[in-house]
Amino acid sequence: MTWHFSTEQMPSTPYGDYLYITRQYYKRVPENNAYTLIPVTANTQLQVGDQMEVHISIRAKHAMEYVHLQDPRPAALEPETQKSQHKYNLGIRWYEEVKDTATNFFF
Repeated sequence: MTWHFSTEQMPSTPYGDYLYITRQYYKRVPENNAYTLIPVTANTQLQVGDQMEVHISIRAKHAMEYVHLQDPRPAALEPETQKSQHKYNLGIRWYEEVKDTATNFFF
């Protein structure tokens, strides 16, 4: 299955036929050796050097053997790491490929 989605605005609902995908942007604010995450809205003021965090959630309607997710990077945002690598967290193993304009996730 291949699904390409491109738009100027985020979809109003995260529901698709097979996958449910949401993406939320947060501004990282350092406090006491940790970060507080503030949701980014249209009114959020960002400055050069601010750190952003992206949360992507994927739910599948049916079991899938292989999923490739490409997350395009907004203009002027750079990834924290430039290294492509295998990762493991929350019982899921994936390969994360960092590119110039997007990050690819292979589950």
